[in-house]
Amino acid sequence: MKSFAPLSYYWPPYYMPHPYTYRVPNLPEADIATFQQSLKVIPSTMQSATIFIQRANTSPNLIKKIKAAAQESKMSEVKRLILSTGVKTKIDVFYTPDYIKITFIHPDNQFDCCHVSLNIRW
Repeated sequence: MKSFAPLSYYWPPYYMPHPYTYRVPNLPEADIATFQQSLKVIPSTMQSATIFIQRANTSPNLIKKIKAAAQESKMSEVKRLILSTGVKTKIDVFYTPDYIKITFIHPDNQFDCCHVSLNIRW
């Protein structure tokens, strides 16, 4: 007679104890209040991003100045140039030799609800 290991987790392929028993967790009702509030704020933040894109597309001189300031590591100048396009929101800027990331942050961002980020290769 063959003996089985006392703590073996191996089950022969023809025998699986309780093969279709799954534990389904009880999840609370989804709270969408924060989501709805964030969605109400997003259009004005996206409008600032759109303003920047439109001004940058029509002004090659502006984008030359932004890239030149970034190459010289003048972060405050880069931010000033971006804000000079008429952007009404707060911004955060990060750049590398390959791309610039501009994050538009709603000015009344009380609970850090939403940001719109543009990652632009240059």
